[in-house]
Amino acid sequence: MISNKLMTVLEKIMYGCLLNVFWLLGTIVGLGIFGIGPASYALAKTISQKELFTNQASLFKLLSVYAKEYKMSFLKANSVFLIYLITISILIINYRIVMLNQILQSIFIIPIILMGLYCLSTLFTSMVVSIYTEGTLKEKIKLTLLSPLIMPSLFMFNIIFLCLVSFITYVMPITIVLISVTLFITGILFINLNKLQKKHLVIDYI
Repeated sequence: MISNKLMTVLEKIMYGCLLNVFWLLGTIVGLGIFGIGPASYALAKTISQKELFTNQASLFKLLSVYAKEYKMSFLKANSVFLIYLITISILIINYRIVMLNQILQSIFIIPIILMGLYCLSTLFTSMVVSIYTEGTLKEKIKLTLLSPLIMPSLFMFNIIFLCLVSFITYVMPITIVLISVTLFITGILFINLNKLQKKHLVIDYI
């Protein structure tokens, strides 16, 4: 019994490491900035196909599924990612400008920080909404943008979980190569999906 549980845990760790390597390769193929979006979405989409792991898919099968999702989502994922990247970059510039003036700092610093956290949270939720919910593009965008308001606990989790994984990666940089991205996206999928399921907005379970 113990050996079976241990093998199951080791198998999940192995899959996590493999998917993390696929994410790194996808990011490199996209030359960094054009690879992060599709690499992350393809990773989330691959993780969502639970039959791959219950049926103990081969390395080639996992890679082929990931590569297919990466190719199919390249333009869409980059469009979403670049919109968020530009928005967050503008917020960072505004943050630096505001920090130069004490009066501006007292008025705008908290709204800018909250807006940045809002952007990060909705970016993470957008993957789950795209994969698991039905509806038009307009409806999915509306759900994504409203998610921190209708599910504030989800907003808090996304930010706290990001900080936790970022801290682990900072303390142990090797984890970015081994498993931290897979761990983060799996956690984001699991919690976001559960919250959306409670709102009866999903079409499947992870």
